[in-house]
Amino acid sequence: MVSDQQLTDQQRRVKEQYRDRRGFWVPQDYLLQADPAFLEYYLDFSAHPKDVLGTKLKHLIHIAIDCSVTHLHVPATRAHISMAMQDHGATFWEILQVIELASTIGVHSAMEGSQILREELNGETGDATDGHGRVTADRPVGDWADAFEAISAFDEDWAEYALEYWIHPVENGPLDDVDLELICIAICVSPTYLNADAVRRHVNNALDCGASTDEIMAAIETASVLSMHTASDTVSVLVEEAKKCEKLPDSIDG
Repeated sequence: MVSDQQLTDQQRRVKEQYRDRRGFWVPQDYLLQADPAFLEYYLDFSAHPKDVLGTKLKHLIHIAIDCSVTHLHVPATRAHISMAMQDHGATFWEILQVIELASTIGVHSAMEGSQILREELNGETGDATDGHGRVTADRPVGDWADAFEAISAFDEDWAEYALEYWIHPVENGPLDDVDLELICIAICVSPTYLNADAVRRHVNNALDCGASTDEIMAAIETASVLSMHTASDTVSVLVEEAKKCEKLPDSIDG
């Protein structure tokens, strides 16, 4: 890796901006050398979500999307947990609730799959139940009842287990309703997940809970930043392979 003294004026300026805006430097020296303009555009992209969430909530959102099974980026998860707890007062229980919320998106697989199966069967479920039973009775599932009923139409017992698993972190933990829904919006709109039906449901729930449109948009913008991990984690591979093939540009110190 090159020292700061070896960087060009543009590269040094971008690195300093990164540190100032993000509070830390994630080693991206190869990208900094290869295309400092792209890294600078990323800084603007990532540093300017609507400033209505507060830094702690932004870190909680980053934890949720980084630890999600659709991404599982341990270094970023660790970094945001550390900053949330050490610098912004997040508690163990808040972060645990975030992790548990992210861990339940597998239930969405059953929701989507069972709905498609029922549609392809033209509503017929054979020997299965009619989908209107004990599973959602007297449970605060809101407009998710139809999704659980689709599962229940084929396997009522499993649908009940799925409901208990899915609803536990919703009902247990210190996050308030607005923050919980904003975190769920970010999980579902994340570039690695993109579940439009779940996003719509959580947006409606967030509005019902009193979230503003600026807050919802800020959660969406914060989640969108996740895509940068592609460049962060892959440019180093490009440099390594280019070096093996003797195709690494002289301007990059590999």
